[in-house]
Amino acid sequence: MRGHLVVDGVTDKGRGWHLDSGSLKRVIDSIPDPERRTVMQAFHNALLQPPVVRNDSRLGEMKLYINIDDSLPRKLNTIVMRKPLMKVRAYTNTSITAKYAAVLECSSPQGNRILRGMEPVRHDDWQAARDKQNGKAVLRSIKKFILEELRKRVRRELGDEITIKGLNTLLPSELQIDGNPDRHGVRASNGPGSERESASLQGRETTPEPVANTGGKSVNITLTKPAVTDEDGSPASTGRQRGGQAKRGKHVAGIPATGRSDDGASAIDGSNLSMRYWYDAKSGDYILVLRSRSGDTEKGALRLTAALDGTFGNYTPPIETAVDISGATPRPLDVKEGSISTVKVTSKRPTKLRVHIKGGIRLQLGVK
Repeated sequence: MRGHLVVDGVTDKGRGWHLDSGSLKRVIDSIPDPERRTVMQAFHNALLQPPVVRNDSRLGEMKLYINIDDSLPRKLNTIVMRKPLMKVRAYTNTSITAKYAAVLECSSPQGNRILRGMEPVRHDDWQAARDKQNGKAVLRSIKKFILEELRKRVRRELGDEITIKGLNTLLPSELQIDGNPDRHGVRASNGPGSERESASLQGRETTPEPVANTGGKSVNITLTKPAVTDEDGSPASTGRQRGGQAKRGKHVAGIPATGRSDDGASAIDGSNLSMRYWYDAKSGDYILVLRSRSGDTEKGALRLTAALDGTFGNYTPPIETAVDISGATPRPLDVKEGSISTVKVTSKRPTKLRVHIKGGIRLQLGVK
């Protein structure tokens, strides 16, 4: 990443290969194993982000690189390293439910000296018992730094999660979190059922068998809207997988896709974007978080749609104002006929917009 490491080698077929900071992304993208490639891309994207820097009284400067990406197959946790910039181990934060990949670097002279003394001969862990004076305090500082910054980044990019403790005890057995109906609530009584008309059918009218609630662990639940289809039967994704499948210039709202590429007037193809959003009840605005699925920078007009009666059709939400709040200074955007102009979405970090819809109405939004 910084140009310090250059590797030359020869394949088993006698062909030479060269790896440096300029060819690193191409090499990662060419990894044949899709799971390994996804993991490497996630941590590479994390290192492309501006780091969060904190100075510790014992370790000196620490840097944390964070990539929040809900398109990842799972949470990849935090890799930690010191001055040689080689992975020592990974730390897991069970309280963070978002999918992310992060890298912690502590390469100051004093930090490198302390952490090296806490490593076993295999250099695959930091053990507090190996440094009676600093060990516990150092690990506590590192873990606190990682947890605090992950929480801040998740809250800023994805919004607050709605947590409903005990909801799993009220769900039907087929929706239980762990798939085991015997661990939660009350099991329905046995029997073929009664023919008497009723609001619910639980079997014969016998006494339900109570099942002890062993608790399990608390689970954060994020409410998202299900995917639906438009009036032509084409999929129009909502919730975590936003961005419809409509072709440019043929979308249901009939807004012409005019203008030259990258001039801010051409319409962004919704299939190249993913979108998450939530409604800010205090301001009456929607907060949109956009990412590029294509890996390229997408520029142009963003076209929103909304579902009526659970189906995406010809309705275009009456957008009044839109502001890009991704950076330190908010950037007002032009709005015309339901399109938000001069939107820029990169692959390096998400684009965050604040959108106000006339009357503050609450809608199920999607991207065309």
